[in-house]
Amino acid sequence: MAGPLVDVVSAQQNARVDSTATRQQPVSSRGRLPVTGCSGQTISDIVVITQPPFNEKLPRQLEWVRRTVRALHVNTRDEVVRRFLLLKVGDACNQIKRAESERILRAQPYLVDARINAYDDEQGGVRLEVETRDDFSLMLEPILRGSSPMFRGLKLGEANLAGNATQALLEYRDGLAYNDVLGAQYTDYQFLGQRNELRLEARREPFGQRLRMQAVRPYYTDLQRFAWVGELGGTREPMRLLRGTLETNAVNVRRTFADVGGLTRVGPVGQLKLIGMSLTREQLSVDSTPLLLTREGVRTDTTGAPPPFFAPKNVMRANLLLGVRAIRFVRVQGFDALTGAQDIRLGVQVGVAAGHSIVVGPATDRDRFLATNIYLGWGGQKWFLGAQGITGARCTRTSAPDAPRGISGRPCGKPRCCKWSGPPPAACRSRCNCHSPIARVGSWGIGCRTTPVRAVSCSAPSSVW
Repeated sequence: MAGPLVDVVSAQQNARVDSTATRQQPVSSRGRLPVTGCSGQTISDIVVITQPPFNEKLPRQLEWVRRTVRALHVNTRDEVVRRFLLLKVGDACNQIKRAESERILRAQPYLVDARINAYDDEQGGVRLEVETRDDFSLMLEPILRGSSPMFRGLKLGEANLAGNATQALLEYRDGLAYNDVLGAQYTDYQFLGQRNELRLEARREPFGQRLRMQAVRPYYTDLQRFAWVGELGGTREPMRLLRGTLETNAVNVRRTFADVGGLTRVGPVGQLKLIGMSLTREQLSVDSTPLLLTREGVRTDTTGAPPPFFAPKNVMRANLLLGVRAIRFVRVQGFDALTGAQDIRLGVQVGVAAGHSIVVGPATDRDRFLATNIYLGWGGQKWFLGAQGITGARCTRTSAPDAPRGISGRPCGKPRCCKWSGPPPAACRSRCNCHSPIARVGSWGIGCRTTPVRAVSCSAPSSVW
């Protein structure tokens, strides 16, 4: 639940460069210039000081760990920090922008803390000193078992590769009787040199795969004007069926999806409204042959139970996005991490997404969609209480041209059951399990199934009740 905004600041614009000498390393202003506040003074200089992880001394027996970690670590680059700032050299110093710049920096997963102090430059302006502390960025997660072979997998990556605000992760896991899991993830937290994010993921599952690409401009602060997102991906995975006492079986589900949208801010900072639009595209198909997922691997379903018919889905939807925020942030320490700082949301936030299908090319299915997200937060620097409720409902009317007569594509509303005076026709038996009229797949939402796979019942038109 997030969104985006504007403003890119280059290191050349924000750093003071000596025209007659090489660039000097930033020097702290502490003890040299008097501390002051941001009250409209002109910003004459911005100095960035990046600190490695583990500033605090460890017990003497563990001091070698601290030295090793700091030796392997590369500090976040100055230009990365500057791009997140809402202030630049020559601007009037604004206290709200200073505080929001601090919070945006602390929101980055590779930074533990960030502070921005203003010092009187003794020339009528101010000098901003931005100090950040990195988190330990090496990602190492071996998977070991007590039985042979002990080594079963490994995750290896870097959360802040070369200090450039990028994350790279590789994964391997032994799949035993199934495919070995192979995965790669890449995230750029400053895509195109701005406060945009690019996420790429490719993963081979034990039975299936997943591909995903997303570019997003997160809604970091109420000072932002716009936010946007674009996403494209696909999955192939088994969906398990619940069929009484029969052996666990599944059907192969293929899904492709795309999403593009944006929103803008309306109203004053702190109590604003968000309005936007998005287009979503989803195509889903289900294999007609069930499979058995066993410890020995995938086998053809030999239980003899006739498989249910699953209506395919091909839909494009236009969505209206609405939001109301009355939120403020409080800096706390020792909540999620013992020494790391974070900002907690206090107040109320409500988001609504309402969509209706549109017919475009092969996307001929009809549906309506509604989702809500409500957040409440109370607390202070020593305690916090939060509550969040997320609901979603979708009513679908699917066109299934190859479905035999009597098969409905309406999973919403009262479940339809099979009620035959005699055995169902052979054409229907091959497509629908009339002993279990509605195959339950996945979870249920309020009024409609939230899973993309929809089982439909088989019945004669005159005998549906």
